[in-house]
Amino acid sequence: MKNIKYLLMISVLSFMLVVLSGCSILFVKDKTFTNEGLSITLTNQFYEKDHISVTSYYESDKMLVVVIKEKFSSLLMTNINKYSTVEDYLKKVISANKHNASLEEDSDVPYFTYEHSEGGKDFKYFATAVKGSDSFYLVQFCVISDTYDKLKDDIIKYALSMEAE
Repeated sequence: MKNIKYLLMISVLSFMLVVLSGCSILFVKDKTFTNEGLSITLTNQFYEKDHISVTSYYESDKMLVVVIKEKFSSLLMTNINKYSTVEDYLKKVISANKHNASLEEDSDVPYFTYEHSEGGKDFKYFATAVKGSDSFYLVQFCVISDTYDKLKDDIIKYALSMEAE
């Protein structure tokens, strides 16, 4: 009789654990982050971290999002100014960083991709930008290369949510 009660208790606890862990998927919600004039909606699986060399840095277990704000006044020597388009800016970023990439577009989001290996892992970057009243914001989404195809739709969704002051 003790074995049946014990087995029943283990079964109920196991069932509850499976149900609760499955429900965690239901708790993923949009979360908007705002910093230095740029808002981006990701999910509550992301958290913000301080990073000395970038404007904003967001991280989840699947993706990094890095934002760099560049004021028009600091871009004048590159012939990028308040009249330049996001496409002009991204082409200049590709050229200045010597990326072997070309400008693409998906769902009205201009972007380029490039790959980088570090610590024995291959990473793929999806770089896009948004234009504000006094700056361009370069936004790079970084994922492990073999997860890129699975995560690209999420990246596009996040990119479409960006708004700059």
